[in-house]
Amino acid sequence: MGGINEAHNGSLDIYLNLGFVGVFFLAAFLIASYRTIWKKFTLSPALATLSLGVWTAMLFYNVTEAAFKGGLLWLAFLIGAMAVPVRDVAAVPENARTARQRLRNAPAELTLERR
Repeated sequence: MGGINEAHNGSLDIYLNLGFVGVFFLAAFLIASYRTIWKKFTLSPALATLSLGVWTAMLFYNVTEAAFKGGLLWLAFLIGAMAVPVRDVAAVPENARTARQRLRNAPAELTLERR
């Protein structure tokens, strides 16, 4: 006799398979990925917009299907949540760049004394 093997709702499916611990980790991951996406808006607005769109689509799609198990949308969601935009060196002020280079070139005993 077979049991129920899918809930057709991602959150309910996570709850049935992993309990409250799984739902807690899922919620923590969703909140952390949302915060990461919003931090990307300053460095790469295009990437952040795409990531936020995939994040939103994933949440709505997850209501009707168990989407957190895998698939193409899940892969796109993970890549968008973890992608790191390339920082433009020209956007960093000149005084910050020279200060960083001075710290890199300073002897080890000088940098330890500053801490």
